[in-house]
Amino acid sequence: MPLIDLKYLDEACAGDSELRSDLLAIFVQQAQEIGPELDKCLAIGDFDLLARSAHKFKSTALSMGMALTADYLKKIEVIAKKIYVKSPQSGNDENAKKLYIGQINGLTTEIDNWTNLNLNTTALQNLINFCKLHSLQAAQEAMAILNRATT
Repeated sequence: MPLIDLKYLDEACAGDSELRSDLLAIFVQQAQEIGPELDKCLAIGDFDLLARSAHKFKSTALSMGMALTADYLKKIEVIAKKIYVKSPQSGNDENAKKLYIGQINGLTTEIDNWTNLNLNTTALQNLINFCKLHSLQAAQEAMAILNRATT
C-alpha cells in the first residue's frame, strides 16, 4: 500500500505537475533529514527542538497525504512539549513553556490521555522509529514517482 496519497497531492497541486515535482523533491530531502534530527534531539534531551522538528515534518507529511505518519508526529510533538513543560531545567524558556501549556490545554481528550500514558522517552523513541521507517519508505516512493515523471 502506498504511503504517499497521490490523489491528495494532485488535488493540492491543482494539476500543476511542476509544483508536484517540486513538493516531492522537497519531501525527499526532508524525509531523509527528519530521522537523524529527531534522534539527535531525543539523545541530547532537547525536547523543545524535538517538538518543533516534529511539528515541521508533520506539515510536510500532511502535504503528501500521510495521515498516519502525521498522527505519530503529532504525538511526538505533544509528548515532547509535555516533557519540556515539566522539566525543571533552568535553560528552558518560560515564554515557550507558557505557549506549550496553552497548546497542551487545547488538546483533544483522546490525544491528551494517550500522551499522558506514553509520557516517556521509550515511547518517544518508538514513535520516532515508526516515523523514520515510514518517511524513508515514502521518500523511496517519491523518488520513484519523480523518476517516472522524467522518463
